Amino acid sequence: MKDFMPEITDVKQRLQLLKDNCDSSEETTYFKELTQEDLDVKREILSENLVKLSEWDDEMNETKKLHKAKADPLKEQNKGFISEIKTRKQQVTGILYHIADHENSVMETYDEQGEFVSSRRLRPEEKSKIPFPIRKAANE
Repeated sequence: MKDFMPEITDVKQRLQLLKDNCDSSEETTYFKELTQEDLDVKREILSENLVKLSEWDDEMNETKKLHKAKADPLKEQNKGFISEIKTRKQQVTGILYHIADHENSVMETYDEQGEFVSSRRLRPEEKSKIPFPIRKAANE
């Protein structure tokens, strides 16, 4: 399509002439043809934007990895705390000492610090033991 006023180069004059001669006007969005120069500029800007976005995405992924590396141990620890709070018990690794109470038919269990851990009924094979072993005299 032809340019409406090719001889008028002043933008203000062109605009005034358009306003004076138009039947109606509206403000809207529309598509305008781009020149080859405009396309080249936009492609260059697009390329630069894509490179920047790629760099920023790499930085964000690295930051996510660092965050995950810091957060995962705390999350695991929190799971353990939640479980301990729910059950009101803590899992401990150590040596337990079982002491049979033959009078009450109970096996009592103590930890390394001598603190009571639990008790249970004596099993049949544990009941058959002699409560106090008879020691042989040194001189027979």
